Amino acid sequence: MTLSIDLHMDTPTKGLSSPGFSFSTRNATGHVDLPRLNEGGLDGAFFASWIEPQYAELDGSGFRRAVHLLQLTRKAVESAKGARIVTSVADLREASREGEIGIFLAVEGGHAIQSSLERLADLADMGIRYMTLTWNHPNAWADACCSPGVHGGLTSFGKSVIQAMDRLGVFPDLSHAADDTFWDVLDTSEAPPLVTHSCARTLVDHPRNLTDEMALAVAERGGILGINFFPAFVDPEFCAATRALEARLGPDADWPTRRRAMGTIPVPSIERLVDHFHHMAQLAGPEFLALGSDFDGVVSLPEPIRDVADLPLLRERLRARGFSSGELDGIFGGNFLRMLEGADQ
Repeated sequence: MTLSIDLHMDTPTKGLSSPGFSFSTRNATGHVDLPRLNEGGLDGAFFASWIEPQYAELDGSGFRRAVHLLQLTRKAVESAKGARIVTSVADLREASREGEIGIFLAVEGGHAIQSSLERLADLADMGIRYMTLTWNHPNAWADACCSPGVHGGLTSFGKSVIQAMDRLGVFPDLSHAADDTFWDVLDTSEAPPLVTHSCARTLVDHPRNLTDEMALAVAERGGILGINFFPAFVDPEFCAATRALEARLGPDADWPTRRRAMGTIPVPSIERLVDHFHHMAQLAGPEFLALGSDFDGVVSLPEPIRDVADLPLLRERLRARGFSSGELDGIFGGNFLRMLEGADQ
């Protein structure tokens, strides 16, 4: 039986941290909870603890925030009937046999380790399987996609972080990384490259997306690319509208203000999302693709997707575009789980 999994959901930061949110019951807001995970047909999901940018500015606070979110996630999942924390493919298979959804842990934002390999090891001990190296801003050892570079990629300490992640079994996630950082990681890490939630820059010229050269490098090294659902990364018109919005708001607008404003931009069709799966499959083969929705981390989704319960609609549209049942099984989980199992051996 092929298991299904989504590589990136921001539910710890945007759902579990919200007053009144219940993971066990269906919520009127957000994209993810246990009932909707079941309706979407998922066997597993990565819950990424996003460490907001302000926590990079205060010594130690990024690490404390990460620990808090990981503990919050573990408590919510372990108290829910029908879900469990997992760290391996074997764990996920066991959970599925017992009718439970497996939740993997991850951290988004390398500023969480506060430039400490000991703190990285602590997060690994808490069960994380990947760490997204940056968010949209650089940290002390790595440049990010959406801010001016300050290091030229990874610093020497940054390379030691990657080497330590390899030893600890924590994948470096290259979504949000600057291009120079991406290539430095591929030169440094022995693990298959993992890009959990990005799209094709050929289709939408956004620095959060991968060039064809980068995507090919991921595939050639036996890595995995999770396709992001956010309209700004999948549709050029939505992307242009968000850039105009950013220019109008100016650099000092806070993130909640930006989110509210972006929520007013008309969203594209699901077909624009399917375009990215199709392009990447034509470029390097469907066997390196996965789901990287960014549910609970984005302000809008392509129509008619409303939340994780609507994943069967995406499978239907991919099938209509020509993907076979076997290719879809790979995209919806088999490809990533094969890579994870191989890396863990």
